[in-house]
Amino acid sequence: TPLPTALRPLAPVHLRARRGAAGITLSWVRRTRRDGDSWAAAEVPLGEDSEAYVVDILSGASVVRSFATSEPSALYATADELADFAVPQTSLAVRVAQRSAIIGPGFPTESTLTVR
Repeated sequence: TPLPTALRPLAPVHLRARRGAAGITLSWVRRTRRDGDSWAAAEVPLGEDSEAYVVDILSGASVVRSFATSEPSALYATADELADFAVPQTSLAVRVAQRSAIIGPGFPTESTLTVR
């Protein structure tokens, strides 16, 4: 029987932040523990019952905003950014983890991204 740690979703990779009219679009690529070894697949299988992520916006070690999304991207709205930091950010510290319905949050990826 696998232990809970062995079942935690892997950390997402290739985090990006791109500014648009509505705010900063954050995106990433999910990873999987099951059937993800093929080079032919454009995207790895989900490996969970449903796709779900938790995204944290950080200021230093503190979480200033946290939200959930059901796809490998999320919009950090301009109004939220201004409420959290008072001015538009040129770099943004974020933490993203895929959620498992059974285990909860998987291993997180944390990165400071240049907003392009």
